[in-house]
Amino acid sequence: MAKMIVIEGQVPVSGKELRKSDVVQRLEDWQDRLKKLFDQIDQWRVQTLPNVESSRDRTFQIEEELMRKFGIKPGTVPTYTITQGSKRLSFVPSGLWIIGANGRVNVVGGKKEFMLVDMAEPGSCKSKWMLVSHDHRKVLEEFDRNKLRVLFEKAA
Repeated sequence: MAKMIVIEGQVPVSGKELRKSDVVQRLEDWQDRLKKLFDQIDQWRVQTLPNVESSRDRTFQIEEELMRKFGIKPGTVPTYTITQGSKRLSFVPSGLWIIGANGRVNVVGGKKEFMLVDMAEPGSCKSKWMLVSHDHRKVLEEFDRNKLRVLFEKAA
C-alpha cells in the first residue's frame, strides 16, 4: 500500500490516499481554470474597457510541496496583463495548494495589492473567483467585470 502524504492544512479528496496521478490531475485542472479565468477577464475587458490592450504570457510555476514530494517538475503557468499607456494590471498565478482555497492569482498594478482566490471545491466543474485585498484578507468579494474596471482604474 502506498504511503499517504499529508500536508498541513490539506485533506485528501474523498478521504482517499493522495497519489502522483491526483497531483498531476490537479495541476492540469489548474491550467484549465487559469485559461478560463483569463478568457473571462478578456471578455470583460472588451465589454468594459474597450480602449485597453491585453497580452498573455507564461511564467515559471513555483515548485509546491506536493509537486516536490511526488517528483513533479514545475512547468509554466499562463499570465494575463491589460495595459493602456503606462497603466498596467497583471494577473499572475501564485499557487495552487492554498489553505482554504483552490488556487491563488496575484493582481499587480495599483498601490494596493489584491489577489484572486478560487473558493470552489477542488474537482468542482466551475471556479468561484473571489477578490481579496492584502489589507483586508477576511473580506472576499465576487470578482466580476465591475471589479475588473475598478482595479484597472486604480492601477498605476
